[in-house]
Amino acid sequence: IFIQDSIFTIFQAVVMTGFLFLASQIALLEADDFVKKERYKILSKILLVLLPFFFISFGDWSDFRKPGIFMNPNITSHLSLMLLPFILLGLDKKIYKILAITIVLALTIITASRSALLALVLSLLAYFLVIKFPKINFLTLTLTMLLAIVISIYAVETAIWIFSNISYLLGGSSSRLLYTGYNGRDVLLEYAINRFETQPILGLGFDATKFNLDGHILGTHNGLIEILLKFGIIGTVIFI
Repeated sequence: IFIQDSIFTIFQAVVMTGFLFLASQIALLEADDFVKKERYKILSKILLVLLPFFFISFGDWSDFRKPGIFMNPNITSHLSLMLLPFILLGLDKKIYKILAITIVLALTIITASRSALLALVLSLLAYFLVIKFPKINFLTLTLTMLLAIVISIYAVETAIWIFSNISYLLGGSSSRLLYTGYNGRDVLLEYAINRFETQPILGLGFDATKFNLDGHILGTHNGLIEILLKFGIIGTVIFI
């Protein structure tokens, strides 16, 4: 366990992990009743009520974005996005579904998380596709997933192409969502791969994923690379 300097960071990690653990255990215990007695509808309504609290910020992140309830704009927006399917699952009225999607969209704008916005757009496109064509076959779903992956991989290049063609519509907006750079992630990736190559078989342990970039201590921003650095090829194979 890598102990951070801030007690709030530790508290945040404990609360989030505890919440996910309890939710998974309850889901296992109540699996049959959850579906047969439609208890998921109650859960959806509870989550919809809790969702606006994600806007609360206990500090500033920057002039252009707020960190939200989990003190990190990406964590707050991504967690709200991952809860959205469970919220939509049990809502019968269209107005409530629109409200849930609107709240999550507003959260991605307030937190200015580009990855969350991209994930929201892609997931909604897939959602509406399945709603429109409920008997869609496995092959089409697979191709849809692969298309989403390709768009995600080339997201920055795509954004640069789009904004270069519609820049006159943006009116000089300073939103972080319109930033079309890698924000140092390409440099971090290069550092991480070089470090991984020094001990590829067994990995370098938990403290191997921190890098000093221009005076800032940053992680890899890449889940797979982080696992490779920590556990090496052997550990990554076990994980997979």
